[in-house]
Amino acid sequence: MTSNQLIFDELKRQYQGTSLEDKSLKLTHQFLQAFPENLSWRGSNKPDLSKDSGIKAIGDRFYMGRRTINLPHPSTKTDKAVSIVLTAGYDYLEGDVDEVLKNHQYAMIAENNVGNFLERYVASNVEPLGWAWCSGELVKATDFIAKNSGGWSLLQIKNRNNSENSSSSAIRSGTTIQKWYRSNSQTGNTRWDKFPDEVGCGQLSEEGFLEFTKETIRQFKNQILLA
Repeated sequence: MTSNQLIFDELKRQYQGTSLEDKSLKLTHQFLQAFPENLSWRGSNKPDLSKDSGIKAIGDRFYMGRRTINLPHPSTKTDKAVSIVLTAGYDYLEGDVDEVLKNHQYAMIAENNVGNFLERYVASNVEPLGWAWCSGELVKATDFIAKNSGGWSLLQIKNRNNSENSSSSAIRSGTTIQKWYRSNSQTGNTRWDKFPDEVGCGQLSEEGFLEFTKETIRQFKNQILLA
């Protein structure tokens, strides 16, 4: 057994990883060894992926990206000027504004979290097909990778066509990263039938995604109650 295999086995035991997760981590590691410039890592101390310590560093991020679900509560103060615009411009009653603003904050948090549940849902369907979910944001501008006879396939997914930021777009420019988004922001129409994997395309659906998201949150909240 190689030293690398020992650290992969240790990570799998530590995080109670599945065989599929272990396989995806190894594939992510293999890709990043071949293309180290694609490693997404803040700070100057990038891990050396030829060493056990480097594998441990990316493995921790890989598994924590799967084990952690973030459902925070609003922490910012509302802007008084927004209240004035709502009452003066849109005829909201002053007594309703606080509730409206609180609901808006929760809606914004929820919208920002949809992308993570989307990645989880897609992963649950396409990882058995050979794709690896690069959880933990380990690969620049890339959410999924797959290795095939022609080399590597890279895929970036977004919730809506207007949700990509400029830095992500700039990283993808000049690369072979495919892009797919779930829904059109103008029409609301979904695009599961356009998912760039022929087999995965037949397994993904809007109904499946919504049910998956609901069930994932239910399980997460139950774990908190039992902790």
